[in-house]
Amino acid sequence: MYNFVRLKASFGGEFDKVSWRVPKELHEVEFERFDVAVKQGTSNREWIQATLNHCGYEFTDVVEKQPVWTARHDGRKLQPYKQVQPPVPYLVRNGKQQRGVVRTGIGYQLIPVTMKTLLRELPRLQNEDLNGSGPIVIDKTGLPTQPTWDKSKHKTYVEYKQAINYEKYLVATDSPWFVGKGSREMARKWYAKEFGVTFEEELRPRTIHVIRRKKAN
Repeated sequence: MYNFVRLKASFGGEFDKVSWRVPKELHEVEFERFDVAVKQGTSNREWIQATLNHCGYEFTDVVEKQPVWTARHDGRKLQPYKQVQPPVPYLVRNGKQQRGVVRTGIGYQLIPVTMKTLLRELPRLQNEDLNGSGPIVIDKTGLPTQPTWDKSKHKTYVEYKQAINYEKYLVATDSPWFVGKGSREMARKWYAKEFGVTFEEELRPRTIHVIRRKKAN
């Protein structure tokens, strides 16, 4: 179930990864392989629910007060991105960096990242276990952000990056794995120290999609 939600049913908007809650006891549930044919015009809600129903499950919406972080910038000049490292260094064994090892605070994307990417990934990381209670982030920093890739103008991602001079939007050498105990406070400190970005937290009503076993009629 975990992989179905994370890889198939989470794609932004109403069904972003931060909107799902999957009970721990359902994480290891596996579906038999089958094809899903979706008629044009079918909503995401319809096909996700139909797929779950076919397997004996369903999701229901609940509205809860959950944390919302508003990100603000203090106006300082940002450092060159090559000087900004994740808060925890890559592991080193026998004199070599063990890139790809995931641990709280270590870089996990292994590529330079923009502020837009960092602030997009932070809430998804905080809901990595699909608990539906991590903060969402609203970007009020005013920092420059790269335009969305328009495939009608640039056929490939490489062409897009070259056309907009993507490097000028980079702010760090990698995106930290802010997951697990202590990761939220670590993230707050890192953003404040490296970028002058702080988060104002408040509770707001949010819709959470909760997966459960399908109830008998």
